Amino acid sequence: MSTLIICGGAPGGLTAGVCGTIRDRLGGSAPVFYAGGYGHCTGCGSCASGGCVLDDGMDEVIDGFLSSDSIVLASPIRFSGPSSMLKTAMDRFQPLWYSRPEQGARRLFLLLTAGSDSPRTEYTEGIVRAFCASTGCAYSGCWLIPGTDRDDGAASADAVINDLVSSIQSPP
Repeated sequence: MSTLIICGGAPGGLTAGVCGTIRDRLGGSAPVFYAGGYGHCTGCGSCASGGCVLDDGMDEVIDGFLSSDSIVLASPIRFSGPSSMLKTAMDRFQPLWYSRPEQGARRLFLLLTAGSDSPRTEYTEGIVRAFCASTGCAYSGCWLIPGTDRDDGAASADAVINDLVSSIQSPP
């Protein structure tokens, strides 16, 4: 079983650290792509009949996505939504809208980190569910690490990570 992790947090930040821990607990073989640095989809439609006009490495992410059984999208919550970095990367999956991959071909797990103790996740989950419908993924749920703005806020992270890794490793 192969897993791809797409991290919408800044390298060196809490969400990125959690992504590294998930990779390690999955045996170290799950690639982690950091969503920052990819250009915005221009809506030109070139991907409908060929490749993307932007040459920034996103093709490698999409190839990894298509060859994986499980996907982890990880993001800090920003204004009740995913980080702009993750949303920009998600928008670049436009080629899959045209090719229509088989529904349920891979499972998608959402991991969110939040400064608040009781964040609103429904908006981010709605965006990710729409992404799943467009890319052929089965939405497998949301794992939340809340309260990260407190000094002890990441204390619950270990249990959340363990539960997420267990769910990834369980058969669909």
